[in-house]
Amino acid sequence: MIIIAVPIRLARSSVLIFINLCISLITLWAANGLRFTVGNRPYECFTSMGTYEDHTSGLEEFSLWLGAVCFFPYVFLLIDLAIWWIGKKVAEESQAASPSK
Repeated sequence: MIIIAVPIRLARSSVLIFINLCISLITLWAANGLRFTVGNRPYECFTSMGTYEDHTSGLEEFSLWLGAVCFFPYVFLLIDLAIWWIGKKVAEESQAASPSK
């Protein structure tokens, strides 16, 4: 969750904070589910030539999810900061274009 803390800290919109909160809650929920699937090895996991092959616990899928969790919050942060910067520039230009009173 520390990985998501940086985009939340730098976020300029509440939408990005909500998206990161949802991602964190989904990750927490999935990690909680892994306690049961990884802890109870079914018979489908077998040893083949000295290797452990786990095709049922969901650990590989969770690793893929964690990779996305590390990547997408920063992409969303860049989009959020770009929108904020464009809005700031438009506001500055409209303020400069309006006559002073």
